[in-house]
Amino acid sequence: MFRQRSAVLEEILRDLTAEKLAWEAVDACFKDRAAERLRRWQILPEEGGYDLHQRRALITEVISAVLVFPAGRGRRRRRKEGYLPIVNQRLVVPGGA
Repeated sequence: MFRQRSAVLEEILRDLTAEKLAWEAVDACFKDRAAERLRRWQILPEEGGYDLHQRRALITEVISAVLVFPAGRGRRRRRKEGYLPIVNQRLVVPGGA
């Protein structure tokens, strides 16, 4: 019976191992300094930058809320006027880019 199920169990084990490695990579990106995070954000994953999972985790951690303002009738808003992101200051690069 074990031999019949061993292939399924090995597949589950591979999936769990891959998921564990992904979460460890996310945890590692939070240990980087702010300047290093900015550098790795700007380069491709193939060159040592963050992958999509790590980027999503960083955005979720950095932006704690976003305030969206109503447009009102007949009033046009300029670009970036309709919202205000609330960020976690300990994760932002000083002097910001």
